[in-house]
Amino acid sequence: MKESTPQPLWREVVGDPEPWRRGRLLLGGFALLMIALQSFLLFDAISVGEIDVVLILASNAAFFWLQFYFIWIGVHWVRLLLGIWNMITGFCLLIWGWRDSNGLQAFLGIAILVVGVYLCLSPSIYFFANRQKDRRNLIESIVVGLVFFLILSLLSTGTFELFTYKARLAAEAHEFADNSFRHIFNQHDTYFLMDHMSEKLRAEGGGQLHLTQFLQDATIRAGDVVGLQPAVGTIHFQYTFPALLEARGVMATTGKASNGNAEFYLRLVQNENGWQVDAVSWSYPRLAPPTHF
Repeated sequence: MKESTPQPLWREVVGDPEPWRRGRLLLGGFALLMIALQSFLLFDAISVGEIDVVLILASNAAFFWLQFYFIWIGVHWVRLLLGIWNMITGFCLLIWGWRDSNGLQAFLGIAILVVGVYLCLSPSIYFFANRQKDRRNLIESIVVGLVFFLILSLLSTGTFELFTYKARLAAEAHEFADNSFRHIFNQHDTYFLMDHMSEKLRAEGGGQLHLTQFLQDATIRAGDVVGLQPAVGTIHFQYTFPALLEARGVMATTGKASNGNAEFYLRLVQNENGWQVDAVSWSYPRLAPPTHF
C-alpha cells in the first residue's frame, strides 16, 4: 500500500492481519475448548452410568452447537446473547469459587467470562461475523436449523419421558421405604427383610445370623418404633453395560424409639426383581453411632 493511502481503521485496532481471520481463529479456539469440556462431562457421566445426566448434557450440547452455527454464519443477536449469558455465568462462577475457596470453579468462571467478553466486544469476531453474513446460504441455514431442531426434539422427548418414569419410580421407592421401615423397625419382621434383600446385601451382610443379630439389637435398643414419618430421599438412574438400567436411592425417616427419637436409613435398588433393600441402618443421633446391616 502506498504511503499516501490512509490506513484502514480496522488495521489500527487489530493490527496487520485481516481482522476476520483472527476472528475465525478465536471462534475456532472457542469451539475446540467446548468440544473438550463437553466430551469430558459426557465421558464422566457415561463412566458412572448416569443416563439421565447424559441426556441432559447431550441436549445442552445440541442447543449450544445450534447457537454456535448461527454465530459462525454471522447472526449478531445470537452472538451477543450467548456472550452476555457467558459473562453473567462466568461472573457468578468466579464469585462462588472465590467465596467457597474453589480454585477450579473460579478458574472456570474466569475462562467463561473472558469468552463472553470476546464474543460481545472483540472487533475481530465482529468483522468475521459481517464477512460470514455476506456469504450466508439461506437454504443451508434452514436445513441445518431443521436438523438441529429434530435432534433437540428427540433429546427433549427422551429426557421428558425419562424424568416422568423417574418420578413414578420415586413415588414407588417412597412407598416401599415406608413399608420397609414399618416392617423392620416396628414389626421386627425378619422374613420381610430376607425376602427383600438385594444380592449385594446377601453377599456382604454376613448371612442370616448377622441379619438376626441386627434385628435383635434393634428390638432391644429401639423397641417397637412408633410415629415413623414419611420417608424422604431421592433416586437416580445407573446404567451398566451392556443393557442393565437400575434405579438407586437413599431414604431416611425418624420415629420415636424406646430411648427417644431415632433416625432410620435405607439404601434401595430397583432392577428386574423390583425394589430391594441394599443397606439399612439406624441410630440415636445424640447417644450412639449408627447400627448397620
